[in-house]
Amino acid sequence: MPGEYPVCTPFKLYFCYYGNITELTAFINNCDCPVPCNEHIYDYTISHAKHSNAFKNTTAAAYHIDPDFVSDNYLALNIYYQQINYELIKQQEAYSVLGLLADIGGALGLILGSTLMTVMEVFDFVIVQMTKKCKK
Repeated sequence: MPGEYPVCTPFKLYFCYYGNITELTAFINNCDCPVPCNEHIYDYTISHAKHSNAFKNTTAAAYHIDPDFVSDNYLALNIYYQQINYELIKQQEAYSVLGLLADIGGALGLILGSTLMTVMEVFDFVIVQMTKKCKK
């Protein structure tokens, strides 16, 4: 196999990833992170195809290497946007302090108004009943 790097077995890869993943998980669980101001989420799809003969031959001629080496070790990577639009999510307070005070004041006004009306109605009822008894 060309290259100077050793080949990792699945067993070695598992223990390498496991140590890093547990360290990362411990860091994330202990992190008191606020909601980020900006966040980019990219959807992706994967597709692949073999290199064309023209690409292999041109690249091999340009770098003076074997075309089979190009097909085994070279990668052509194209990145495209899947959608050219974005979604803006804005975080704001659902209920302001001024709105809360206005609603409390409105409720208190309604309760006080209905209480005063009830007191006046009771007072009117008592006066009407007294005047009826006095006429008899």
